Amino acid sequence: METENKLKRKYGFVMAVCMIVGVVIGSGIFFRNEDVIRAVQGNLFMGLGAWIVGGLIMLAFAYTFAVLATRHEKMSGMTDYADAMVGKRYGYFLSWFMALFYIPAITAVMAWVSARFTVELFGWNASPVFSGQTMMLAGVYLIAIYVMNALGPKLAARFHVSTTVIKLIPLLLMGVVGLIVGLARGTIGSNYGATLPDMGYVANPFFLALVATAFAYDGWWVITSMNSEIKNSRRNMPMAMIVGGIIIIAVYAIYFIGIYSSGNIADLARAGGVMGAFTGIFGSAAGTVLFVFIVISCLGTLNGVTMAGQRAFYALAIRKKGPGQELFIQVDKKTNVPHNSALMSLLVAVIALMLFGGNFAGWYGWAPGDGPMPVDLPGFAPITFWAFLVPILIGMMIKQRDLNFFNRFIAPGAAIAGCIFMIYAAVDIHRLNVVWYLLAFGVIMGIGALFLLKKDRAEDAVAAEEMVVEEAAE
Repeated sequence: METENKLKRKYGFVMAVCMIVGVVIGSGIFFRNEDVIRAVQGNLFMGLGAWIVGGLIMLAFAYTFAVLATRHEKMSGMTDYADAMVGKRYGYFLSWFMALFYIPAITAVMAWVSARFTVELFGWNASPVFSGQTMMLAGVYLIAIYVMNALGPKLAARFHVSTTVIKLIPLLLMGVVGLIVGLARGTIGSNYGATLPDMGYVANPFFLALVATAFAYDGWWVITSMNSEIKNSRRNMPMAMIVGGIIIIAVYAIYFIGIYSSGNIADLARAGGVMGAFTGIFGSAAGTVLFVFIVISCLGTLNGVTMAGQRAFYALAIRKKGPGQELFIQVDKKTNVPHNSALMSLLVAVIALMLFGGNFAGWYGWAPGDGPMPVDLPGFAPITFWAFLVPILIGMMIKQRDLNFFNRFIAPGAAIAGCIFMIYAAVDIHRLNVVWYLLAFGVIMGIGALFLLKKDRAEDAVAAEEMVVEEAAE
């Protein structure tokens, strides 16, 4: 197949905003509210505070990397920034981590939550969260979305814009109508005065809630992986990141208040509370229709992460790093999609889904959590992602000397504080389980180091051979 190994600029400002809003909004907000309400034991202001603080941390990241986006524009933004602020070897390891750990983990959980809400919608299993139907459907969704992106990228882009619009409908409706109904029925007052039973958490409840919101805010970085495909990206991408971030925070806050007001706090705190809230406010038929919108929006989020994932191994290959460089660098001339990179990303995402499936009873025949070592990749992987960002932000402070004081020190300083805070909160919750994750992380990164060492040796051999030829010529 004839190929040209360059991705074209085909997305404008609106698509960039839709990428950010569409990836971040669409899954976590619909089921993390249950976790937040449980974590804060029904405390309205603590829960709302967790959503706002989580949003401000995301906005600090978005603004800071938007500043870098105006200066460094190659391929796969996060790696570009790592190359420029720290060094190309550091950029390689970040890109390797994104391709092998972070993007597959996020993609897997997107497929899972889309499937979970579908099973819940149709009532295929009384316990849809960890059912076999959920796991099987997650695999179907994962493959179908990858195929759509590989064979019809224009269709995938239209699908993403459409689902971004669709997902705002149930969020804003629940936010506004839920609050009005809650005030009329008095449920917001009764919920505020009620307390949930102690859930047995040893972690700080606000930290627990904040980490739950962190997943719902994840995905802001996806747009940076597509900076070489955005028209006038030095202008459009920073604007899109800021505008998109503000929209997300506002929608999340409105939605949380509406959900909190919509029904009994104990019902809202348990799994399936979201479905009950919608049907309780809008009635069975209308609530079901709105829940269909939720499923569609979750698929839109999966689509957005997939768009970034299929470029992950291409980003390594374009820098002549990692395995299979000649294979993964190929871009189809007709679709302008790196098909080999997309297939590899699909394979890794399927593996991540199966690892995450250690928590699924129907897949392996275990009770939830009874796998040999159930892997909460979406819970652990952000820890190392945030850690990866810190040297980039420090490098920005050191190297970007022509920036004004706010952009050079205040913005990245706030982002660093956010990284440290989120790492501390995550470790405080997961405790010793983080050690197992870090061991696995070390093994995968060690494999990446071996590929880098192999390349270094090959380059040294070529250099030595050229030197011998030059000496012979002399």
